[in-house]
Amino acid sequence: MAISSNKNNRPKREEHQKKKVKNKKSMRGESETPVSFSLTKTGANLIKQKSKELGISASAFLEQIARGEIQVDLAVSGEVKVDSGS
Repeated sequence: MAISSNKNNRPKREEHQKKKVKNKKSMRGESETPVSFSLTKTGANLIKQKSKELGISASAFLEQIARGEIQVDLAVSGEVKVDSGS
């Protein structure tokens, strides 16, 4: 059985060799889905900074923004103001 390689010259995994990703349950009882996206270094640092200030993970921070539980006001100056309602 021949194994083809990808652009980094690493052999591709056969179907039976692929890692199985289990969806873990969130605190809300829903399955979590892994996602990937790119940000500027500044954007990533701001998410990290603001989530740390709130004492939550970056994932929880983004989830709460998406659900409207945290209001974010992005000023033209680039300053981020976060109102978590507390």
